[in-house]
Amino acid sequence: MEKPTATQTRRDKYMTFNLSGKRYGISLSKVKEVTSFIEPTRLPNVPPYFVGLINLRGQVITLLDMAMKFGIGQVNFRPQHTCIIISSVGDRQFGFLVDEVHEVTSFAQEDYSALKEKGSYSIKHRGVHVVAKDIDGSLIPLIELESTLDPADVELFLESLHSAI
Repeated sequence: MEKPTATQTRRDKYMTFNLSGKRYGISLSKVKEVTSFIEPTRLPNVPPYFVGLINLRGQVITLLDMAMKFGIGQVNFRPQHTCIIISSVGDRQFGFLVDEVHEVTSFAQEDYSALKEKGSYSIKHRGVHVVAKDIDGSLIPLIELESTLDPADVELFLESLHSAI
């Protein structure tokens, strides 16, 4: 994800949410819907952040725990707050389990900072290439869902799914 241009920042909006006490964001254009927690059907022999499958109005959707995926714990289930963000990644629908959804917001161009790939002063995490500075000065990592999922893990999950069916 490159640093947005002035034209993009006027129209780009981000949904912010909590994971393990930290706020993150994803492009609103990637969000199909947000739903309350649905108890998943668990599958054996999958990476731990693959929580299982959910049935959303007749559509089977893979559910992932975003906190586990980023290595920052796991989503703390609270019935009134825990949400699932539904999004398409490639040709598949995924549900991303988060602690709580906050708001839809946008950032001024000067509030974006791209994470550098090289250099001892910078960090680049799979799925997070840009951070934005919020109005209170806090930094909000902006997640790029397409680069969050490891293709090998998705393939392992799909193999487990096919063997379980």
